[in-house]
Amino acid sequence: MSKKCIGCGAVLQNTDKNKNGYTPKLENKYCMRCFRMANYGDFTATRPEKDNEKIISIVNSAEEYCFFLVDATNISREVIAIYDSIKTRKCLLLTKIDLLPLNIKVNNYLKNFKNIYHIKEEVYSLSSLKKVNVNKILKIMDDLSLKKAYILGCTNAGKSTLINTMLNNPTITTSRVPNTTLDFINLYIEDKILTDTPGFSLKETPFTTDKKYLKKLDYKERIKPLTYQTKEATNIVIENTYRLANFGLNSITIYFNNNIEVKRDFKLSDEYFETKIMANTDIVIKDLGFINVKRPCNLRMSKNLEELVEFRPSLIGGRDE
Repeated sequence: MSKKCIGCGAVLQNTDKNKNGYTPKLENKYCMRCFRMANYGDFTATRPEKDNEKIISIVNSAEEYCFFLVDATNISREVIAIYDSIKTRKCLLLTKIDLLPLNIKVNNYLKNFKNIYHIKEEVYSLSSLKKVNVNKILKIMDDLSLKKAYILGCTNAGKSTLINTMLNNPTITTSRVPNTTLDFINLYIEDKILTDTPGFSLKETPFTTDKKYLKKLDYKERIKPLTYQTKEATNIVIENTYRLANFGLNSITIYFNNNIEVKRDFKLSDEYFETKIMANTDIVIKDLGFINVKRPCNLRMSKNLEELVEFRPSLIGGRDE
């Protein structure tokens, strides 16, 4: 049987430096990519061993229980569509709740999340960093008399970090780089087998392909929301590149990590698209977070945002609340 890197699951090989699993010595436990990530913070993206459809097919065929992890700060319809494609018994875990601002009530957040995205299964919150509910998986497995389960989620949802916390041993490689875990990795905890899986790949955005953004998004601190009272001509500019305008007399709150540069100005964009949004709407910007808008408006956004945004009722307070 071929030996695998214990960090990412790639089959170790010493013949091609440009392929997954390369290591100069086959007796090494880690491939060179994992070694450089762990020791030098080398952000090197690569393609996973299995694509989304293959992972879904394997998991659905195995008919084992699945724990599906979703980053509480980066929720989108694309992520939920992948969750819906898992047809075995499952539950959903909202991770990284320690990053949510203090003004957000987690129980309300979970309730609104279930309602907005029509989640029928149980939803739990957890934080690997703060060790909140990290043993929830083992308890559920005990309650259901399970001996084996899959840990699923999109890239950077926190699967490997959670397992490392449960093992109390940082074995699996973790980073902000998409597709850090490349193949299935079986871990033995007590009398149970947890299988870490490659992260489901999402549509690429500038924030997942540019090393500058990858480093900015690799944050561990609680989000501090930015609230602005806007006027007719107020523009919100993100990273000097992405522009939102025409909020009118409004109150908006930005829920990005605080490494992301946000400023106001009054410069008009020549190329934009316009959409009408309802009161108490979240403007979701993929991989960055969301902007809550309190009052209805005819929003204008620069063309480079067109493929990056979606809209939903507010996660921090539904329209009916």
